[in-house]
Amino acid sequence: MRLERTEQRFVADAVDGRCSSVSGGERQRRPSSIPRTGTLTVAGQIIQITQSGIVCSYALSPPSLTAPANGGSINVVLATPGDCAWTVESTAPWLAGTPHSGNGAATIAVAVQAIASTVGRNATLTIGNTVLPVSQSGLVEIATQPPPPADPCLSLSLARAGDQIAPSGLTGPLSFAVVADTACGWHAESTASWVTLVSSGTGQGTGTVRYLVEPNPDETTRRGSITVKGAIFTINQTGNPVIGNNGDGGGDGGGDGGGSGGSGGSSGGGAG
Repeated sequence: MRLERTEQRFVADAVDGRCSSVSGGERQRRPSSIPRTGTLTVAGQIIQITQSGIVCSYALSPPSLTAPANGGSINVVLATPGDCAWTVESTAPWLAGTPHSGNGAATIAVAVQAIASTVGRNATLTIGNTVLPVSQSGLVEIATQPPPPADPCLSLSLARAGDQIAPSGLTGPLSFAVVADTACGWHAESTASWVTLVSSGTGQGTGTVRYLVEPNPDETTRRGSITVKGAIFTINQTGNPVIGNNGDGGGDGGGDGGGSGGSGGSSGGGAG
């Protein structure tokens, strides 16, 4: 029998032209996923040969994704034979892949929208026949710190602004009132060494500050103060007046008396 080659090149003749069967015809390896058909003519008889395409496989790298709460775009690499067609299908509106379809290997950008909930969510993309699981974390709640409590001493005030003290000072203590919230603890301090606080000068809420003032040894007025939580009580003490010295007048009088006596003596001597 005469074996004639077909025009389809994927069917090869492995014999020298003489054979008793078609077992000498061999199929070449199939690099495509698309089926194909060819024929062999043997002694005038046509034999049709059909070859199936390869089964497409799809591999994804990475095989799954985890997205942050603010979303974003993450690339996934698809590995598949060159003429294997694929599409991208999502199970959630917040998840998509670009491009949406293609052939062969590709890099697919997976877009994840930001989440508005503290509860995470999950969905999948199907690329070819492979499923890509995608999980997204929920928002992290940050506890809001309460504002610090208001200072209870902000309303503290003094009943009067200060006192005017005589040069001789005080023989007994004077006092002034501190008006404050019951939660306000305060402490009075003197800024002058000649102003002394009576007792500790410490109080809670509305209270009284008592003080003493020493005599002023100078002619000039002096100023001191007592501070209570930033409030200032001012003390002005006038100076001591100058006391005049009359010793010079007495001495002159004594001198004059001595001169008169001497004259008298002289006169008496002359008379005698």
